[in-house]
Amino acid sequence: IAFACGFSSQSHLTRAFKAATGVTPGAYRGLL
Repeated sequence: IAFACGFSSQSHLTRAFKAATGVTPGAYRGLL
């Protein structure tokens, strides 16, 4: 998913996601 969205790595996606939402992708998934 990270590469499909234009990120160079999974960790870069995780950092950007956390900066935008305040939680990691895994934590966000748990909230759904």
